[in-house]
Amino acid sequence: MHTQEKEARLSKTLLWLLGLIAFAIFGYFCVYPQNHHIQSDVNDRTASALRQAGLDAKVQTDGRDIILAGTVPSQEVKTRVGEIALATWGVNSVDNRLIVEQAKVITPVQAAAKSCQAKFNELLAGQKIEFLSDNAQINTTSHKLLDSLVEVAKECPEARVQIAGHTDNQGPAAYNQNLSERRAASVVAYLKQKGIAAARLTAVGFGFNKPLAGNDTPIGMQKNRRIEFNVEGI
Repeated sequence: MHTQEKEARLSKTLLWLLGLIAFAIFGYFCVYPQNHHIQSDVNDRTASALRQAGLDAKVQTDGRDIILAGTVPSQEVKTRVGEIALATWGVNSVDNRLIVEQAKVITPVQAAAKSCQAKFNELLAGQKIEFLSDNAQINTTSHKLLDSLVEVAKECPEARVQIAGHTDNQGPAAYNQNLSERRAASVVAYLKQKGIAAARLTAVGFGFNKPLAGNDTPIGMQKNRRIEFNVEGI
């Protein structure tokens, strides 16, 4: 009889434990979908509120708690993003982990170099350094343009400038490569004669490997035959 009572008690205990486990499992599957839905809803509403304000951040959600990640341009933007997230309906708290990007400091030397590049581009946008046909000799009609380019180069005396020669695709590749190099070297020689330090100048040729337009029309070929001034390090 004593043994039967023990077995009965053990059976009741086992049944109670099984019932408890079943209840816990039932509760988990009842509550989890609801919590998951709430979490997803809070996440979506927070992200939507930030988009409407023209702001961007990575939004992570833990229940009703929001975690913000990513980078922003200033402390003011970071604060604003946090305020909008916290004001979103359903949000309990905000962990603002946004990183403020460090502003890039432009030195006077870099500013001068950028200015030179812009002026080089402007001068060469509507004019071209011309050469004699199939020759590296600079046409005298281009001296005025070159003199203007020299004056610009003097405005950024610490900047190195790459003089790049380009051709159309008429003729063998080796011939055009050599021609582009010689034409770039001729421009460098002119700049040196006008007082630009040789250490600042580099002549390179690209042949017809970097066309600006198609070589199937005279206009396209004319665009491809060119000299470029590229300020290095900006």
